[in-house]
Amino acid sequence: MKIFVWTVSIITRFNCSGFGFVIFSPDYSLYIVRSGSMAPVINLGDMVIGSPVSIGEIKPGVIVTYELGIKPDYPPRAFR
Repeated sequence: MKIFVWTVSIITRFNCSGFGFVIFSPDYSLYIVRSGSMAPVINLGDMVIGSPVSIGEIKPGVIVTYELGIKPDYPPRAFR
């Protein structure tokens, strides 16, 4: 039982320090998936860490995140 508690403690500390690094690092971004459109690779509710890459690293099969430079004042709408 003592080994189990020790192992869980180390894993928890490792995860917390990793999330702390991602949250406070200016180069990495943490995302929570709000749609099931990427299933089965990325599921609804998954946490995804984004890192900067160069243009040469983007190939078919690589998942890319981006932000729109302008955030509208109005809610998104779909038109036909």
